[in-house]
Amino acid sequence: MRTTLLLAFICFSLFAQAQETSTSLLFKKVPIPGYAFDILVKNTKPYVMSYKVKFDVYGYKTDNRYEFTDTIGPGVEKNIMHLEAKRRTKNRDFTYSWVESIGNFNTKHDLNLKYYLPYEEGKAFKVIQAYDEGNTHKTIEAIDFAMPKGTKVTVARRGLVVDIKQDSTNGCPDESCASDANFVQVLHYDGTFAKYQHLQAESVLVKIGQYVNIGDVLALSGATGQVSEPQLHFEVQRLHPNLDRYVTVPVKFTVNDENKSKILEVGDTFTRPKNIQ
Repeated sequence: MRTTLLLAFICFSLFAQAQETSTSLLFKKVPIPGYAFDILVKNTKPYVMSYKVKFDVYGYKTDNRYEFTDTIGPGVEKNIMHLEAKRRTKNRDFTYSWVESIGNFNTKHDLNLKYYLPYEEGKAFKVIQAYDEGNTHKTIEAIDFAMPKGTKVTVARRGLVVDIKQDSTNGCPDESCASDANFVQVLHYDGTFAKYQHLQAESVLVKIGQYVNIGDVLALSGATGQVSEPQLHFEVQRLHPNLDRYVTVPVKFTVNDENKSKILEVGDTFTRPKNIQ
């Protein structure tokens, strides 16, 4: 599982001009008359970001928040720190560093949310690995469907495409192939992510920043990454509060036209029902 985690460091001196960085978040120092500054942060991405920032300050009065974690919405710019020079202090300086990651670290997972099977209506596939079991799912909440190469993979829950990999043609049962899996990652409104993995090379039909609805075709299934047979790996993740990794969570799937849902188990075979909004 690839973690989209960005680590950035920046340092400003007293007389530095307002500056920005090339990461997803842009930090800027805005001078205020009287030897004071505001620190602003702007999210340049079309999705929510979480960040943890730490300040080291000398010779300035501050809001007393030297280290904190927060979220920022898509396209939002906000003031996160005010610095005001202390009187009778000639030497003044401050530095700060931050870690940023896609998603909301405050996300609360709801097991009752509805997911649709990630393939076309009327199609049926067997579950060959389920939650916390099998060779590669001992510590993760994920589902593997036995699925022939070239099968259309569809959206299980609406959201925003935030990450794509589709350049790999390599697949094998060994762990050395794990990072070769092609995938599409979709961010949901509650801050969780769905990951559709082991996709066929160059088969992704969506773009980063594109909104997708239930039933939309994302890509074609394949056998890239750590696999012993063609399959689709599906998992839902949330960002860990430390911002250093994503944690998988269990979900329930709608499995019939009566809108009933359940946690899938190994050996289950279900036909994808029609969308019930």
